[in-house]
Amino acid sequence: MAGLNQEEDFAMIDIETMGLFSKPIILLGVAHSESGKIKVHQYLVRSVAEEVAALKVFMEELGRFNAIISYNGRTFDIPFIEQRLSYYGLNSNIDKAHFDLLYFIRRAWRQTIPDCGLPTVEEFILGLKRGDEVPGALVPEFYREYLETRNVGPLVAIINHNRQDIISLSKLFSKLNEALIQ
Repeated sequence: MAGLNQEEDFAMIDIETMGLFSKPIILLGVAHSESGKIKVHQYLVRSVAEEVAALKVFMEELGRFNAIISYNGRTFDIPFIEQRLSYYGLNSNIDKAHFDLLYFIRRAWRQTIPDCGLPTVEEFILGLKRGDEVPGALVPEFYREYLETRNVGPLVAIINHNRQDIISLSKLFSKLNEALIQ
């Protein structure tokens, strides 16, 4: 699948948002492999006024890599990021090779797992059962709680959720490579 690239060429990405399209992005996560370890960078928007700065730094970070790995990023993350960049009048073209693992997971394991939602895939393929964290659907509610109270507790849950998502992407990418090599 990725034989023409080194593992350091790939950026795993995931975003957290205030809702569906035209809503602000509140967290952009990027992970990559470096010296055999997963390095995670997260760009948190503490107020909507910081969104443009977070987008700029995120895009600068992506510029270091040849390819992007996401989970449902072809239909959600990438179009969402491009829409927000365009909203601010920034270059909105993310022109990178893109491996959306959702499609590869469906082909490889659709017959053996109940569904292809990331929590299910993590449980059945990686043996990871997430604990008491914020489900993705509740991220906007947790963020609104933070904005109203300035209590950072809800932010910690969002950050941990995003971090686990991008670490899981890295592990799933490795599992897919193993499955395709055999």
